Amino acid sequence: MFQAAGIIGSLANLAIIAVVAYFFITKYLERQAENAPREAHERKKTQLRGVAVIHPEERDSGYVDPDKANARNLQFGRTSGFKAGQVIMGLPTVDPIRSGKSSNDPTVLASIRMVVYRRGSREESSDIALTNTGGITGLIGGKQYVFDALPLTDRQKAHVEKERQEVIERGDKMMPNLLGDGRNWTISRAMGENKNPLPGQHRCSYLQVTSALDKQEGFGFPLTARMLDMAEHDMFDVLATNDQDDQVFYAVWTGDVWHCFLGRELTEAEAAGITVV
Repeated sequence: MFQAAGIIGSLANLAIIAVVAYFFITKYLERQAENAPREAHERKKTQLRGVAVIHPEERDSGYVDPDKANARNLQFGRTSGFKAGQVIMGLPTVDPIRSGKSSNDPTVLASIRMVVYRRGSREESSDIALTNTGGITGLIGGKQYVFDALPLTDRQKAHVEKERQEVIERGDKMMPNLLGDGRNWTISRAMGENKNPLPGQHRCSYLQVTSALDKQEGFGFPLTARMLDMAEHDMFDVLATNDQDDQVFYAVWTGDVWHCFLGRELTEAEAAGITVV
């Protein structure tokens, strides 16, 4: 009888321990699930900050001196900068054959300022306009571009991040068959960490929305409510050209996902024909 009572007591204790353990395990799993997005975000930031950036070299044909790059921001579209609600008159299309027209007049949904750090901590600012066509235009690295949004799957975007890191680690700047269409892409810039920040500088390149229309639907860019706070947010990017035509691949990482675009560099004549009103 006493033995049976002991067994019952032991089982009762085990039941109590199981209930307590279940309670704490459940709370732990809930906390893990709650923190998972933030932790994944921080891991990705750490991964990207843990590799070197690629800076355009002065001997490269695509190099633009930071001072000249900043000055060009005052000339593009004959305006001192983009503002939401403006119309970009005569903006050339990325692909006239596919679009059926050689130019359009998109509305600026949001203006975006990007600040990156060249080798030696030389700072460069770029002005970007997000348009109601789903694309972006403006100056990146002192050169004029027009881009259409490039819808990639999550798996393809993960491949972009993997290629960015591997290429920089290998140092050969080549991203083979990046989009799965047989074309190889050569990175010309991949901006991010500022390894030796001067007083007042950030430790990372950053992006800031300077103006945006109230209507947020359909932006197709990292303009979540968090991005629309007009604050400065860390950003990473990668810009590459392929070995078959004049298309340019551009991807921006901010928040926790890559936002990808496909476009081309504008000629000086095309850029001179644009007016922002």
